[in-house]
Amino acid sequence: MGDMLQGGRNRWRGMVYGMTVRHPWTTETVRRNPRPVWRIWDEFGIASASIKGYWEKDCPVKTSNPGIQAAIYQKGDQSLISVASWCDKPVRLLFQIDWKNLGTEQDKTVLVTPGIKDFQKENIFNPGDSISIEPMKGWLLYLRKKSN
Repeated sequence: MGDMLQGGRNRWRGMVYGMTVRHPWTTETVRRNPRPVWRIWDEFGIASASIKGYWEKDCPVKTSNPGIQAAIYQKGDQSLISVASWCDKPVRLLFQIDWKNLGTEQDKTVLVTPGIKDFQKENIFNPGDSISIEPMKGWLLYLRKKSN
């Protein structure tokens, strides 16, 4: 993991492990501002959430591609999923979610990517959607109940 955040270029991989760069961060002529990600952390309440990652047998979120790793932060009935690519080309992934473990149903949820400056655009996916992921990048997604 030593070079995961080197040059500020693997912030998506860092999120899988609950890591981000410090502020202010400049290295190898790359300047990164972690405050937009910190805002999402604060909004979600990540400090009081538990994390389960791909390295744990009972992680309720996995992906269809072995080059894409996932972790889930859980706080009460709220979930924030982090996925990152270790692939060298763009790929598509499907989430493999243990709905019983999460205490909800697939057809009652959506995956929402909040807009985060220099990190990701706002979007909404259904849990069964095939999602594109760029090399060395990823997504930070809220797992939310659908609006009625």
